[in-house]
Amino acid sequence: MATGRWGRDDHGADLVELHRMVGGGRLTTACVLGRLGRHAGCPVLLFDRAGRVVCGDGPRPDPAPPAASVFATVRPVVHRVGEAYWTLVPFERDDLVLGAVGPYPLPPGLVRFLADAVWLVAFSHGRERHEAARLRLAESAFSLREGVVTLVLSGQLATAQRVAARLGDRLPEPARVLVVDTDPAGRDRVAADCAKAGDGVGGGLVWVARCLESERHVLVVAPAEHGEELSGELAAVDPHVVVGVGPPQPLRHTAFGYERVRDEALPAARRAPCRCAVLAPDAGPAWAIGAIGRGWADAFLRPLAAHEPARAQDPCGEDLTVTVRTWLAYGAEAPRRLYVHRNTLTARLRLVGALLDVDLTTVAGQAVASLALGFDALPPDTRDADDASDAARDARPDRNEPPFVALDSVLSAPAARAWAVETLCGVLDAPAGAEARTLRAWLAHDTRIGPTATALGISVAGLRKRLCRLSRRFGADLRTNPPLRHDLWLALRVVDA
Repeated sequence: MATGRWGRDDHGADLVELHRMVGGGRLTTACVLGRLGRHAGCPVLLFDRAGRVVCGDGPRPDPAPPAASVFATVRPVVHRVGEAYWTLVPFERDDLVLGAVGPYPLPPGLVRFLADAVWLVAFSHGRERHEAARLRLAESAFSLREGVVTLVLSGQLATAQRVAARLGDRLPEPARVLVVDTDPAGRDRVAADCAKAGDGVGGGLVWVARCLESERHVLVVAPAEHGEELSGELAAVDPHVVVGVGPPQPLRHTAFGYERVRDEALPAARRAPCRCAVLAPDAGPAWAIGAIGRGWADAFLRPLAAHEPARAQDPCGEDLTVTVRTWLAYGAEAPRRLYVHRNTLTARLRLVGALLDVDLTTVAGQAVASLALGFDALPPDTRDADDASDAARDARPDRNEPPFVALDSVLSAPAARAWAVETLCGVLDAPAGAEARTLRAWLAHDTRIGPTATALGISVAGLRKRLCRLSRRFGADLRTNPPLRHDLWLALRVVDA
């Protein structure tokens, strides 16, 4: 067998050169062992005390050294296994053994060579272990932050805030929801790059998570003031990603913000040259009317917010709020989005209706609840605006209570009438008034096809055709868009007042 270059006594300079390469990060432990083996003229591997190969370059030699021999090694020794001879050199501090195998006779000076090289292998392997531990720690920290975002998405805001505080950070309020759409194969890398970009823009207030609903999405929750700035940083992460940015909103509405960004902002971002799209604030009645409706909404929702369950496993007021908000937004899809059985959803909605004293089986009750939740969703700077009327202040029953504004007073605001006229898209001005009558009858009969057709004196097929024409006018299918139905009911109530 060839003696090998490092079988000679003058191998110190070669070890120094190899150490310089290892210190510069240019060689892994496997590469170091491969170079040692080539220069020594025989395979060199790294074992643990159980005799298992920890690292090595190339195929595993056969026969392997006996595990008992490796475990008992305390100084450089040579063991014969069949026709092969194993030279074993233990590490001083770690439970590892450096071994070389070859037929007899062994290269001259092999034991001394391995004894001199063991510190180099120990340095390289120790550095790799520390780097692996650092990566595991970083991944654990990232997973914990993902868990916080998951808690926020599921409506468990108080628990999420406690966990964030234990991590040494806090959740932003108000917040923006950003969704990064990327290829599923590279999502983990994009998520890590988004976390780095977030640290540079918003510090610990930016929270990143891989979306559980879509394998293409990375969800980012950021402070409202940094949302648009951060979108450019996220778009620069990868030339193939697109970024959708939601409007400022309370943190507790993150789940709904994600749905809206996914459905509205991402399609627009795919068409934009900059690969980014920022959504404007919701143009619903609550945004149009403003803070004058805050008192009415607070009084209306107070029984729901103050609800305490009789049993620990029953939903609290916060859970019920998430339930009714999801149901009002998505209708029949709500059980799937809430991960509950439809019977559970029905029972919760029955409880919500009793707490709010409204019939949620009717369009009127749904529209009123939707309006109150819309006021509740206004950002703090909008909600706290001091623009309530003097009449609203005089109407409150107790000076210590928040201003209470009757619903009719809220809907009689000039901003509400302007919004209603725009929302109805000229239906009331259409010739013959057939569309207006159809819309009023359909909403008055709680969107039931049969009773509506009977009330209008037309066939079911004729009613469906009219609803299709109305859907084209409003730009959305009335039968599958609950928020649009609620807005139309409110708009008709405003113009009829």
